[in-house]
Amino acid sequence: MPKIAVCVKQVPEDKTMVQHEDGNLNRSGMHGCINMYDIAALETAIQIKEDFGGSVDVFTMGPVQAEHVLRETLAYGADKAILLCDVAFAGADVLATSYTLATAIQYMDDYDIVLCGLKTTDGDTAQMGGELAKQLGILYVPNVCAVKEYDAENGLYICFETDEKLYDVKVDTPAVLTIVPALSKSRMPTLAQRLKSRKKQIITLGCTDFPIDCMRTGRNGSATKVVNLFHTQKDRKSELLYLDANETLNYIEDRKKLWIK
Repeated sequence: MPKIAVCVKQVPEDKTMVQHEDGNLNRSGMHGCINMYDIAALETAIQIKEDFGGSVDVFTMGPVQAEHVLRETLAYGADKAILLCDVAFAGADVLATSYTLATAIQYMDDYDIVLCGLKTTDGDTAQMGGELAKQLGILYVPNVCAVKEYDAENGLYICFETDEKLYDVKVDTPAVLTIVPALSKSRMPTLAQRLKSRKKQIITLGCTDFPIDCMRTGRNGSATKVVNLFHTQKDRKSELLYLDANETLNYIEDRKKLWIK
């Protein structure tokens, strides 16, 4: 039966951004929710568990407030939740975050499948899956839209998409899969599941709780630096036109000449 790890992220619930002097987002006081793309990864993990057995462990890195997100994943059906929380992890870019997550994943268990969302709504780099696979030293398959079959000896049978078409392939495990939002809707936890999730323990790991090089985490381990955070604002003006068919065609032709220039 497969052991599955799912990486999720707490993202801002609204567009309000509180910024530190160093340019990084202050997540300690924000209202957070599960990154919408990670819900697809979590749903895929739970479906694999229901179809083929196994267990689902969820990992996230963030402040204490991120426990809310992990509690939600337990209500969805995850078996275990692990929070990576330490001041040494703060200010991490994708490189430092993937190292921290990969080290924790290796510490907790030998997982057959590691699932990530396509991207995050706050960072939007879409690099975490590939970085995690590199850190773990295992196969990476992006843009997976369905996991059709799992066999302990033969691996996974999956469907992944490109810009041109869909492909059905067999991949060996262990592997990291990036899950794209599927057409099917994810489940909603019941009240009973939410109440049950409150009784489950969330495992918190800091720098001293597992073997990790803190010089490779947080700001110390980041290869990029956030200079500034800001909201983009666009002033849009519209013009209401009352045209017949011929006037409309002439107007479009005139505009096309401007676009070509």
